[in-house]
Amino acid sequence: MHSIWYWALPAIALLLVLVLYFRYMRTPAMRSGDRFTSEALLTPSQADLLYYLQTAFPGQPVLVDVPLKRMVSIRRADNRRSAQQALDAMKVNYAVCNDAGKVAFAFDIEAYRTGDTSAALRDANEKHRILKSAGIRLIYVKDTVRKMPSAEEFRRKLSLAVVAPPGRAGQASVRQQLEERMAQADQDFRNTGYKESEVMGLSKLMSLQSATQDDDDPWGANPR
Repeated sequence: MHSIWYWALPAIALLLVLVLYFRYMRTPAMRSGDRFTSEALLTPSQADLLYYLQTAFPGQPVLVDVPLKRMVSIRRADNRRSAQQALDAMKVNYAVCNDAGKVAFAFDIEAYRTGDTSAALRDANEKHRILKSAGIRLIYVKDTVRKMPSAEEFRRKLSLAVVAPPGRAGQASVRQQLEERMAQADQDFRNTGYKESEVMGLSKLMSLQSATQDDDDPWGANPR
């Protein structure tokens, strides 16, 4: 019996030393001489687009580089693991939140899709499908504000992407109308020429026409 412990105790001690050694090697300690430098979170053009969206959506949070897994959750899926992997792999360049903190509009920069391959187009359609099922409009915008319309005109055209039913303007805010109508059928949007199944770019957005030709900004002075 004593002979067993004679060999076991040194072996256990050696094992503990090895465990502690490898743990230390994986997490090296900070050294007092270490120095760091700050890195830019945004390029100048990304910062300009952020300010542009903040101007178009005053009073509403605008976030940058938001993973889809933070924006939506899985309600139902034939393969939850595959669906979660899709969420983990995707993000949008900008997201505009409503008062409840949920994303109302998502924006990707068209420059990121330059030279679309079939795989890139498939990914774009998949992202659109995921966000559409959660009631979030995905729109592709230009890579610089110089190619964008005024923030006021952009806001007005966004309101045409989803048309509120007649007579409801006084019952709910424009943003609520947009969110409520987001998932309905294509025929509800025939007056603007927009089809719900389409991945919308800026050119398509700016081509939308109001059925009433009303030039008033449906968002009002503040789209809250």
